Amino acid sequence: MTTEPHLFERVAALTGWKDADLAEILGIGRSTVQAVRSGEDGDIPALGYFSGLAQLPGNDREALAACMTNGGGRVSSEELAAISCPVLVVLGEHDFVQPADRLIDSLANARLVTLPRTDHARTPKSFEFIDAALDFLRVRG
Repeated sequence: MTTEPHLFERVAALTGWKDADLAEILGIGRSTVQAVRSGEDGDIPALGYFSGLAQLPGNDREALAACMTNGGGRVSSEELAAISCPVLVVLGEHDFVQPADRLIDSLANARLVTLPRTDHARTPKSFEFIDAALDFLRVRG
């Protein structure tokens, strides 16, 4: 996260996280990291997804868990509140990080777009996401 958020005119964000603080804001976190480390998902699809990523050939469970717990620095609610430029947050209706209320509430000038019939994995490939992001980035003022 930049120490100079005033340098940005607009921010478009797919939901996700860089570390445990933002994961907590999004309602996920320690259980996801534990599933990655242990391979145990408790039959919870979201945990199974991340645990499955760690099982792919060439992946390292502990390295993935480490990235998830501190993948670029801490992002607190206070730091998010310092972002004054417009922020677009996009997530799918069936995204496991729903609801995005705490994230939206932490951002001073955020707009949420929820993509119907879309899950977490399909969001970045969705034409509705691409249209929403392009429309948001075209707007000035």
